[in-house]
Amino acid sequence: MKNFLGKRIVLAGGGSGGHITPLLAVGHALKQRGSKVVLMGSFGRGRFGLLTEELGDPIIDIPAGKFRRYFSWQNLLSPISVFWGIVAAGRELRRWKPDLVFAKGGYASFPVIVAAHRLGIPVVIHESDAHMGLANRWSLRLAKRVCVNFLPATFPVAYQSKLVVTGIPINEDFYKLRRQEQQAKRTILVTGGSQGCESINQVIWATQPFLAGYTILHIVGPGQRNRFAEKASAAYEVYDLVAPAKFRELLDRADVVISRGGATSYAEIAAAGRPAIIVPLSHAANNHQLDNAWAWEAAGAIRLLLQSELTSEKLVQAVEEIFEPKTWANMAAATAGLFEPRATEKIIEVISEVMQ
Repeated sequence: MKNFLGKRIVLAGGGSGGHITPLLAVGHALKQRGSKVVLMGSFGRGRFGLLTEELGDPIIDIPAGKFRRYFSWQNLLSPISVFWGIVAAGRELRRWKPDLVFAKGGYASFPVIVAAHRLGIPVVIHESDAHMGLANRWSLRLAKRVCVNFLPATFPVAYQSKLVVTGIPINEDFYKLRRQEQQAKRTILVTGGSQGCESINQVIWATQPFLAGYTILHIVGPGQRNRFAEKASAAYEVYDLVAPAKFRELLDRADVVISRGGATSYAEIAAAGRPAIIVPLSHAANNHQLDNAWAWEAAGAIRLLLQSELTSEKLVQAVEEIFEPKTWANMAAATAGLFEPRATEKIIEVISEVMQ
């Protein structure tokens, strides 16, 4: 175990649960090794408070400009937000004097990365997806190392020497949820990620009568519970955004998961060894969720349903196919083999190497 006693490390990111939860996994591991950590970025504590409170360390929110890949007047204001984000991050970094910044990518991490580079603070970044995000592409030149989930040909060739395959860091408790067979009472966990998913919510609402033989655990997203609570019953449980510990509890009860195609979400599902039906976000940057899902489907780990084809009939058919005992066992084995259980440890080794 690497000793980080007295080391100060900033975890940069935010904007979505997929960026926050890997930071928490790395943060927990660093704290166990004696490091002091702080979260810095755009976390929207009201929205993601349940996610960040588990770490129990300082959270510093700074401005961050999001560049949308479609026409929006907000893109005109983004450079101003980025500029003030860099100024604010620089002020906090000078005050906190960290030994290193570990950034999860996304627009919320970019001002922190730029400020750290200007102050001579080494930066390590992480990329989960098959298509590298815009913020990480902009940050490649500034980072000492880039931890990745895998090495697709789409990553910039000029920076290949900086890339280290680590996998996606997640809480090790997910690996404790694996089991060899489905439960007698068949249970489905439905989640649209930290932001919720209206299209999945609506289809589940319409499909409920056709899933009468199953228990459904439905995470509908922040502020959405009241819309669905009237149908709540012993066989249909409704939740808003849940804390990480609660999500692990729900996943432990589930036999099959219906989810968006975020790499972090699927890493947690795969670590638990649960078969999944993945509905990729249709307007995700570079279609990265669809690219991720194609790779998982090719490995026999998921059933892919395009959002444009998401209907009650197709969803029920996919659910019934997966719950066939042999199919369930094969998919559970395939999904459990997709992700690196030592991802967090590998990232800690990269951070240690860079600091030395």
